[in-house]
Amino acid sequence: MIAASLSQSGADRLDRAPALYARARAALIPSKTADMPAQYTPDPIVTPEEMQQAIAAPPHDPSMWAKFSRKFKEEPLVPLGCLATVAALLGASSALQKGNRTQFNQFLRYRVAAQGLTLIAALGGSVYYGAQRRAQRDADRAAKAAAAAAAPTQTPA
Repeated sequence: MIAASLSQSGADRLDRAPALYARARAALIPSKTADMPAQYTPDPIVTPEEMQQAIAAPPHDPSMWAKFSRKFKEEPLVPLGCLATVAALLGASSALQKGNRTQFNQFLRYRVAAQGLTLIAALGGSVYYGAQRRAQRDADRAAKAAAAAAAPTQTPA
C-alpha cells in the first residue's frame, strides 16, 4: 500500500514536471523578444544620396593599358620599382647561369632593395592618396551642408 501511494505520487510529479519546469525557466530567464519592439528598424547609417553614390559603378577604364597608364601617373615609383625588381632578378638568373656567385649575390641584394623601395613607394602613395581622398570627401560634405543650409526650407501653408 505504501509502495502504491509512492508510485502514484511519483507519477503525479512526472506529469506536472514539464509545466513546473516551463514556469521556473520563464521566471529565471527573461525573454529576448519581450524587450524588443514588434517592428525594430535600426537608424540608417548613411543617407540615400550617399547610398546611391556607393552603389554607383566606378568609372570603367576602356582597356588594361588605360588603367596601367592612369595608375602609373598616380604613383610612378611603384611600376618603376617593379621593373627594377624584375631587372635584378634577370641579372641574378644570368649570373647564376654563368656560375658567378658574387655577382649573383649582389643582384639578389639589389632585388631586396628594389622590393623594399617599391613597398615604401606603395605605402607612401596609399597614405598620400588616402588623405587626399579623405580631404575631398570632407570638402564635398561641407559643400552639401552649406548648400542645404542656404536652401530655403519650404513650410506647408
